[in-house]
Amino acid sequence: MQFNTSDSQLRQFCSFLKMPITQSFIEVLASKAYLAVHASPETVSMYITPPETPSSVLASSPLPPIYSFIRDLIVGSRVQAATLFGTMVYMERLKPRLSQAFCSAPDAAYRTLMSCLILSGKYLNDAAPKNKHWSTYCRIYQVLELNSMENYSLSLLDFDLSVSCQEVLYQYNAFFPSATFCGPTAILILL
Repeated sequence: MQFNTSDSQLRQFCSFLKMPITQSFIEVLASKAYLAVHASPETVSMYITPPETPSSVLASSPLPPIYSFIRDLIVGSRVQAATLFGTMVYMERLKPRLSQAFCSAPDAAYRTLMSCLILSGKYLNDAAPKNKHWSTYCRIYQVLELNSMENYSLSLLDFDLSVSCQEVLYQYNAFFPSATFCGPTAILILL
């Protein structure tokens, strides 16, 4: 596949990958997790704690705010920016494929994020955490639930975990609102 972008754009992106994960990175990731399961941006709020979940979490224990959930995952797992970009690519791909019933669950954004993070970690890293470790990092899902989420997302992605440069740069665009970009198969042009 032909990839036409400037060397300076690629250098800028590579430099971005080496930077520590910042608060704004987590905010973008949280927003994308909610957008993957909600129809319109007006329903997105990173700081609202969703209602209680009927999963293995006790009914009296509400979900943490998505921002805190992601921050704790990043700190616990020491995940790198490249893995998070892969996560955003998978969430973007899943968006049109998730059922309405799945999206109506109070923890749909959490489940989507977790499954995509697990898949991205396993696909992009030689030594990715196992699901028993992810269960420890996230503290709200048991290993069997994570296995089920991973398999569900993998099947919705048609078992295609390849990530193109165009898809990654499209996600990178979220960090630069002044950039112009036509879509996931287009090329990023920084203004």
